[in-house]
Amino acid sequence: GDQMCLSCHEDAMAGHRHPVGVVPRKKLSFEARLGEDGELICVTCHDPHGQDGERLLPEGGCLACHEM
Repeated sequence: GDQMCLSCHEDAMAGHRHPVGVVPRKKLSFEARLGEDGELICVTCHDPHGQDGERLLPEGGCLACHEM
């Protein structure tokens, strides 16, 4: 879940605008980790152990999910 992330980044969540804790409306275009009930959690988009990119986002960044 998000508890490990929030133990250091709780202040950053104050200005966070992306929904967390909701089930995605469509299938994600990358292999995503979801919460127990299929909801978005921090590690759905942020991979602290696998990326060097900005904000630890998946390849393609936000566009990996949000096709504009």
